[in-house]
Amino acid sequence: MRRREMASLLAASAVGTLLFPVRSKAQSASGSSTSDTSHADSAAAAGQPADVHDVRHYGIVPNSADAAASNTNALRSMLDPNRAGPGGLVVFPNTTGHDVYHFNGVIPIRDGTHIDLQGCTVHYSGGVTRGDVNSGLFFALREFTCVNGTISVQCDTSAATGSGHAIQIGARGTDSSHFTVWDSQLPLPLGNVQLRNLRLILNNSGTNAAGSAAIGILGGVENLVAENIAIDGSGVLALGIQYEFGWATNEPDPTRRQTSHAHNMRFSNIVVDKLAASGIALTLTGAFACVVDGLQVSAGNTAFLGYPGESMFYRAKTGVAQAGVKHAIELRNIVARNLGSTVIVLTGAQKASVGYFRAATAHWEPVDEYRAETNLGDFSLDGFAISGCAGFGIFASAGRAMIRNGTISGCQRGIVATDECVELLIEGVDVLDCQQHGMQLDIGVAIWNPPRTKKIDIRACHIAGNSRSSAEHFPGIEIGANTDSALIENCRFGYEKGYDGVTETTQGDALYVSSAAASNIICRQNHVGGLGGQAASAYHSAATGAAPANGNTIEHATGLTSASGNWITDFESRSPQSVHDYATIITQNLRTVRLSASAPASGVILGPGYSPGQTVTLLHEGAGPNTITFAAADRSHVADGRTDVITGLTARTYVWDAGNGLWYPSR
Repeated sequence: MRRREMASLLAASAVGTLLFPVRSKAQSASGSSTSDTSHADSAAAAGQPADVHDVRHYGIVPNSADAAASNTNALRSMLDPNRAGPGGLVVFPNTTGHDVYHFNGVIPIRDGTHIDLQGCTVHYSGGVTRGDVNSGLFFALREFTCVNGTISVQCDTSAATGSGHAIQIGARGTDSSHFTVWDSQLPLPLGNVQLRNLRLILNNSGTNAAGSAAIGILGGVENLVAENIAIDGSGVLALGIQYEFGWATNEPDPTRRQTSHAHNMRFSNIVVDKLAASGIALTLTGAFACVVDGLQVSAGNTAFLGYPGESMFYRAKTGVAQAGVKHAIELRNIVARNLGSTVIVLTGAQKASVGYFRAATAHWEPVDEYRAETNLGDFSLDGFAISGCAGFGIFASAGRAMIRNGTISGCQRGIVATDECVELLIEGVDVLDCQQHGMQLDIGVAIWNPPRTKKIDIRACHIAGNSRSSAEHFPGIEIGANTDSALIENCRFGYEKGYDGVTETTQGDALYVSSAAASNIICRQNHVGGLGGQAASAYHSAATGAAPANGNTIEHATGLTSASGNWITDFESRSPQSVHDYATIITQNLRTVRLSASAPASGVILGPGYSPGQTVTLLHEGAGPNTITFAAADRSHVADGRTDVITGLTARTYVWDAGNGLWYPSR
């Protein structure tokens, strides 16, 4: 620092000391409150109310790295949660405009403390201790506020896991030496916390750096607000904001304990940058009834990870978590780019065998295990932009997932859902230019055996330019075997010159139904503007030959309408089929078949149907005398066989009876 700058800083510091006399060591150790006369007098002189606590009155000095240890001891004494002391607003005056207060240890905080950093920086450095498991510089349980400033952390985390956080809210069991928390034994719940207008900069090192978070949250926290938070991970931070469930009771056997789960937490306007390559911006493990509104992530691995965790809500503490509410989390306005893996993970299924329940599950009946491990989380995602990420845009195993109003581009795949995501709504989403699938909804990962059937609703989406890694190999949307109801409606597939300014060159089938067992897939009012090549179909079903269509239907399609496999459609053949003696009339994927005979034709065969109640109308556009006469019923598949004659310039409708494999004329 230049001499002139140093002199200016010292002068400003001296002025501050004159205005706010520093408390003596005896006063600091006593923990006396704002009723202290000298404090009240100096506060009044500064025009501050007496219940505003200037940390400098308690022996804490700014702008001196050498004061880190004494500052830490003084602030611990001031805010010691185990004894009476000052409550209310605690301020860190910023007399120079860029004051830095140095600390070298965790500060456990008394309930009712509200910290205003007033634009200064609080710096936490040094080595953590063995007792600093799951802890941060500011460590509070409830009735806590921290606003308006910067917290920078540069700790060696080698001595304790989950250490070196900027802020820690809540605790779990005896993990930390600073607080012991069994939620059911607390006089008041954890929570009532506000974190606002903060910049958190972390640059930790040591063997446990992968467990460091900017903000750590544990236990049954309720009513927490974190908003306008900027997190700078310095390229090494593994966790931006991390929550994990807590212990409500303290039985020696963890499988017998009740668990506590955060709810009514809101995270707004969170910006996370410079995470480690494996970093996760926001993790909610075992939380419910939470809202994330405005999350921006530009480096790291994953933007949002929500999952039930090892506890699986199996023995949730009585109260809200057992009141029949769905374990739902709402996400809005998520922006992520250039991440190393899947961007948004919506997990509602968790195997017990990977956690502390693994021994207990050995005695469960399979169906009891399936129930315990699935439908553990519902998610709503509304408004997002995901681009240039190496993994999936969105991965869902939620019991119910609703994904709306967003864009995914340049990822490996757009949206992927496991077989445990049994209710899925996707609406108003663009999935563009991914390396493989636009949407893969049959990835085949299932806990239930056999997998349960699912219901899918996809509306008003634009799926184009995908399969960039291998042209035509991957479809826009893929749906699988255990689908018993799917509506794909008002969607646009493939780039089209007149709409997008470019033509489709890579995306394969617009829609691919990968199993003949899938049923009731209704494709309605979709437009296929382009396909990646001639081998691709607009609509492709694995059901072929005698396999039933299972109610899979294409209605009111526009653009390209090529169909492969068995579908029930409202299509009419583009040109008349020429009919002659012993000819076979092709009916696959047609509701109306145009025919023309240049002379009378006999022994004609009507191609078999593949769905009960399927109808087909034959339009004979040839001259009246050029009749079409069917072969015997066992060959023609027409119930009245040789007696069924269609004259020219007439039409006849037939209904397929799958029970005896015959078409019956509708007269």
